[in-house]
Amino acid sequence: MIGRLGLRISAVFRATAPDPFVLAVLLTLLTFALAFTLTDSTPASLVDHWGGPSGVWSLLAFGMQMCLILVTGHALASSPPVSAVLNRLASLPRTGAQAAALVAFVACTLSVCNWGLGLIAGGLLAKRVGEAMERRGRPAHYPLLAAAGYLGFIVWHGGFSGSAPLKVTTPRGLTEIFGETPPIATIDLSQTLLSPLNLVVTGGLIVLVPLLVMALSPRDERDMQSMATFNVSPDEPPPDSTDEEPSPFLPRLLEDTPLVTLALVGLIGWWAWRFYMPRTDHESGIFSLNPDTVNLTMLLLGLVCHGTPRRYVRAV
Repeated sequence: MIGRLGLRISAVFRATAPDPFVLAVLLTLLTFALAFTLTDSTPASLVDHWGGPSGVWSLLAFGMQMCLILVTGHALASSPPVSAVLNRLASLPRTGAQAAALVAFVACTLSVCNWGLGLIAGGLLAKRVGEAMERRGRPAHYPLLAAAGYLGFIVWHGGFSGSAPLKVTTPRGLTEIFGETPPIATIDLSQTLLSPLNLVVTGGLIVLVPLLVMALSPRDERDMQSMATFNVSPDEPPPDSTDEEPSPFLPRLLEDTPLVTLALVGLIGWWAWRFYMPRTDHESGIFSLNPDTVNLTMLLLGLVCHGTPRRYVRAV
């Protein structure tokens, strides 16, 4: 019954849901209408405020932080070590229900660590699980696999890249949100992400979401929609260095040597040691994480996994 319900809901959303950009425009217009209706503002003043420094452009710093979470997460997810783990995981499921549950569990678990990592790794794993199931001739509902790859968005805000908890750990973050006179004091992560309530809720969702996805998997093979139905293209490998025009010796030496990466890894690693390790005069930085420290940590992990500047830049 749950599987049938899922198929009906999927059909409704395919027929009615527009592109996310269209949703963003509609929400902007709705906000404009509410502001005009519920306040004394004129349309001209609302437009001036929206286009001014205190309007949409005030989100530039926050927007860049979110972009870097996605970029550094993608770079780590597409690295050879992580890719090898995803390939190994893709070979494990034996049924369509197991396949969907595995993708959902991995996407949720990684999204708790970093939503950019969970988003990209979940999508890559969904695709590779679909390919592995087809190679073995086992039925799987590919739309459900694709949806499972994005279910990390159910738990990401309870994890270590949740924007609201991270933005209130420092005075600077509070100022960016509320201006020069924040109405609250800083809140460290022991009261938000690391609180017993959040650990229970987020941990419970990591267990329950895969079980729900298993229940949504169609039981009848005739309801399955294989990967071939959607003409999904295979993963594109990174461009081969042999296809590129030869670079001068010195730039290529610097781009392909791990020494440059090691220098930057050493610098960030030194920072990470001082930030994360508790000392007599300083508690672990895990309780005061913010978007910048999360991005720096993800940059460190990505550089380690790619090895050379050229490989990391290709991933980005």
